[in-house]
Amino acid sequence: MKITNNLGLPTPLVRAVTFSEYDRKGCDYTITQLLRPPRIAALERQHREELTEDASDRLWLLLGSAGHEVLRRSADAQGIVEERAIVEIDGHKVGGQLDYAISDGSMWDYKFTSFWAVKDGPRPDWVQQLNCYHYLCAQYGVEIAKLQIVAIFRDWSKREAERNKDYPQQQVKLFDLPLWIPEVTLSFLRRRIAVHEAAKTTLPQCTDEEVWAKPNTWAVKKRGNVKALRVYNNELEATQHLANLATEPNKLEMEFRPGERPRCESYCSVAQWCQQFQQWKAAHGR
Repeated sequence: MKITNNLGLPTPLVRAVTFSEYDRKGCDYTITQLLRPPRIAALERQHREELTEDASDRLWLLLGSAGHEVLRRSADAQGIVEERAIVEIDGHKVGGQLDYAISDGSMWDYKFTSFWAVKDGPRPDWVQQLNCYHYLCAQYGVEIAKLQIVAIFRDWSKREAERNKDYPQQQVKLFDLPLWIPEVTLSFLRRRIAVHEAAKTTLPQCTDEEVWAKPNTWAVKKRGNVKALRVYNNELEATQHLANLATEPNKLEMEFRPGERPRCESYCSVAQWCQQFQQWKAAHGR
């Protein structure tokens, strides 16, 4: 991938977001790779020489790396810190780098994230990731009984916390994750390996979950207002809502809100080469 500098950022900053000490240590797959959509991974391999990203879009990487480095230096001697574990599954070497596991049986993973990303709870891929790490630890004889995400909100506002009691009152939140039994995790890992291997010969479709799909909706709202009185996933239900409020027909309106694919539209490095996304755009007049 080529890193551009369209904003003319200082050279040390560009180097910082470009440089990486990440070492797969001979792994065929890392846990992070296995959790990614196989279609995206396959297209990135096909277009490796054409991929570009601007340095300004990689600043989040710098913040996360700096935070992890400080936490690594602050760890005590009891923990397994930033260590890579590797196991073989169905003939493939699978590895994962642990943030922090301690001798009392706990594993922590630090996430520098937005509050809005976790307002409904920890992300499903975090649950998958830490359970896979738990499985790797077990193969090394390290027993883990508790999985936790340490979410550090990079967009947290003290003023908003004082104003809104439903807003996080601290900048850090711990999430306890469900712990899978080893058989469930191994089955999950085997499925992920299989779909990524299959994608090397036949390009699969991304699922709605993988593209973070948002369905078409119909909003009933007061004319001129942005905020809806209610939002429906069904046009008929929205129409019936309007009919039930026929005494105020001139004060209300129904607004169609087309569905979205946020990952494809803003966060996919290979969207321009993806026929699935291009076909979706054409069908939705994008």
